[in-house]
Amino acid sequence: MFLLFFAICLWVTEAIPPFSVGILIIGFLVLIMGRHDAQNAMKYLQTWSDSVIWLFLGGFFLAEAMKKTALDTLLLKHLLPKFGTDPRYVLWGLMLITALMSMFMSNTATTAMMIATISPIFATLDKKANLSRALLLGIPAATSIGGMGTIIGSPPNAIAFSTGLIQQSEFRLGGIVIGLLGPALSIIWGWFIIELLY
Repeated sequence: MFLLFFAICLWVTEAIPPFSVGILIIGFLVLIMGRHDAQNAMKYLQTWSDSVIWLFLGGFFLAEAMKKTALDTLLLKHLLPKFGTDPRYVLWGLMLITALMSMFMSNTATTAMMIATISPIFATLDKKANLSRALLLGIPAATSIGGMGTIIGSPPNAIAFSTGLIQQSEFRLGGIVIGLLGPALSIIWGWFIIELLY
């Protein structure tokens, strides 16, 4: 219980960066459990090193690397002009680019990265502009849709795959058809609905 309140205090006061709190708590637990039987400690530590968790972290690291190297901005500068200046097609282009990125990164990381990348667009628009609202709905919708296409794209995909009930070959055969065709149709449908509303 002490660790829970200690972590909450660190998060609320922002005494250290939020991600550091998690690492600090893990380190503290390893230090405390290091005094006990090694087999017992492994039982608890094994959940922290689950391959699915590392897969999620890899997606977050990839998104952070794209932000640090400005690859996300570079992609938008080269790809977005191909969709023209009509707000409907700007929305379509951003949703398509976001869905494609979300296939290789976590949905959450992709949404955060894309919203930060297109924030200059929001600065030029009125807060109540239809395009602003459409983008704020379209980007998260596109990450959810794109995340269906691959194992890394969405946490439920990775968790289901980690059970061992689905083999890689089964995912490739069924997953590629459903995982790419489904999101392709969904992104078109989502764009159409958002474009109609805004």
